[in-house]
Amino acid sequence: MAAAPKTAKKRAPVKRKPGRPSTYTKKAGDEICRRMALGETLKEICLSPHMPTQTGVAKWRQARPEFDVQYVRAREDQMHAWADEIVWLIDNAEMGYNVKVPLDSKEMEKIKSDGFVTFKFRRHHLDHAKARVDVRKWLMAKVLPAVFGDRLNIDANHTFEAKDDAEILQEMRTAMERAGMDPEDLLAMLAGTGLSLQ
Repeated sequence: MAAAPKTAKKRAPVKRKPGRPSTYTKKAGDEICRRMALGETLKEICLSPHMPTQTGVAKWRQARPEFDVQYVRAREDQMHAWADEIVWLIDNAEMGYNVKVPLDSKEMEKIKSDGFVTFKFRRHHLDHAKARVDVRKWLMAKVLPAVFGDRLNIDANHTFEAKDDAEILQEMRTAMERAGMDPEDLLAMLAGTGLSLQ
């Protein structure tokens, strides 16, 4: 009697841990741009577990022109948000700005009965605020130079006058006299450059 054929055992599907999303969704793209426009950096946004990596965002920008346009606009809005943050940092530098201090620190005077803490502000806190301001200013000038960069006023108006040969020769003679040159000096100088008056 022939043995019954063996049936292949079905394997249970392998369960994979959910990873970061790599496929573009409008919802994720909108959240990235919204958070960036409010001042968060792309690195901070991509640390969220439901967000793609920074490389993933770069790929989305290349593959989706509509997302790239939205991203560029969000980056510009981020620079304006940082401008507001700079004002806030400077205005609040004397009062403190979310500085973490251990409860047993010498900089902490006491915890008052109403729950507030008196904090002694130190010079290094001002230095830290200044460093944060400087970094933002530098990036703002690089990303949006037309708005936040140093402005150079260049006057590009030129006046061209039509002159005949006699006027040009007279101006050359005058310039040579001022420079203490005679015609032979001019000819020698032109000979060294390969130019001639002919």
